[in-house]
Amino acid sequence: VLDRIHVANERQQAAKVVALNRDFHFLIYRHIDSPRRLRMIEQLWMHAERYQHMSVEFRHDAADDEHRQVINLLAAGDHSAAADAMRDHLTSTVNLLRTAFLSAGTCSEMALDAGSP
Repeated sequence: VLDRIHVANERQQAAKVVALNRDFHFLIYRHIDSPRRLRMIEQLWMHAERYQHMSVEFRHDAADDEHRQVINLLAAGDHSAAADAMRDHLTSTVNLLRTAFLSAGTCSEMALDAGSP
């Protein structure tokens, strides 16, 4: 999936990048040992989808290194570090969007801080 994300990003296929990014994340999330937690993640993902489309405009790396770090940590069996890396990955995307919104003057910093992870 990561190689396909990279290729789609190079070809500037934003919708495909977003769909493949979802596939990547849910390959991991489906291993959650809690159906309720997985449903919550699915709902949150659905509500954040528009921001994911926007993030493709600003994340020209398609988060390749961060995704690979998560996979490498999972493969090494370090689930705690993988969770931290995933959290950092999600936070970096939020921060990137926050910076883009603020520089475009589309919303106030106080409004963005209310939605901080």
